[in-house]
Amino acid sequence: MENEDGRETSRVNVQRKHKDRLFVNLFSYKENALSLFNAANDTNYTDIDNLKETLIN
Repeated sequence: MENEDGRETSRVNVQRKHKDRLFVNLFSYKENALSLFNAANDTNYTDIDNLKETLIN
């Protein structure tokens, strides 16, 4: 399989349940959740106590 750059890539099939469980376990720690938020939003927040957890079912 090739990506849009024409480079060869490989695809690994992972069960959705396992990916979800890994994500939930990793980001259940506030430090990791804040790091993910900062990376996704190009921010540099450091005060973990201001982090509010919100779950969406």
